Amino acid sequence: MIAEDLDTLDPEQLRQALRASRAEIAFKQAVIDKLTHENALLKRLKFAAKSEAYNAEQKSLLDETLDSDLAAVAAEIEGMQAPTKAPGEKQTPKREKLPANLPRREVHHEPEDTTCGCGTPMQRIGEDVAEKLDYQPGVFTVERHIRGKWVRQQRQKIPDGSATARAIDYSLNRWVALTRFLDDGDLPIDNNWVENRIRPIAIGRQNWLFAGSLRAGKRAAAGMSLIHSAKLNGLDPYAYMRYVLERLPTQPASRITELLPHHWQPITSA
Repeated sequence: MIAEDLDTLDPEQLRQALRASRAEIAFKQAVIDKLTHENALLKRLKFAAKSEAYNAEQKSLLDETLDSDLAAVAAEIEGMQAPTKAPGEKQTPKREKLPANLPRREVHHEPEDTTCGCGTPMQRIGEDVAEKLDYQPGVFTVERHIRGKWVRQQRQKIPDGSATARAIDYSLNRWVALTRFLDDGDLPIDNNWVENRIRPIAIGRQNWLFAGSLRAGKRAAAGMSLIHSAKLNGLDPYAYMRYVLERLPTQPASRITELLPHHWQPITSA
């Protein structure tokens, strides 16, 4: 918001603009603090004595990665400190509640069918109300859009917020998807196969909280995704990754997809 805009705002809008500006400044400062901390970690990794334990090739790769990360962090810090709003762009103030003295006209939105997808009748338990200002020549009115909330009758007997209530709500909200396997024999009744595939990732995630930086975490995620994709395609992850790393320096960028696990064929000796 530029200075000229302040003259057009009433006191309440000025207060809202001030609160929004303070929140934006606090958010930016938090990001800058995070990036500054990450910058310090990267510099410590780059200049730490333990880096001398790497051989020449490893140290060259490490230095190249750290230099790239340091440049990216510096660019992000500079970007956070620069103005993000274009000159002349105005902030839209939050709309206040419509005056209570205006006449209301209610518009009800209810489902045509109050039968659950499982065939059980549902019962109305509440409603969501949204108000919109309507204008006819010389008269302001408020439209109240009322949308009913419906659940199965048995659901009322279970306290809201309980584990059972959350499980029932989760199932009812996804009833069509949960019952698709009844109409298509190719679909499994559960996703246990997928759960078993991601279990190694879930078990080890506590060990991967300390990747050193956000960028290092993203690289680790990309590497683990590639290794797991190799497993899903029936490949030996070690043989596949060794082949890919040997081919990368000479592989044309336009043909990089040839190195993906579902395209790769292991080399067999005659």
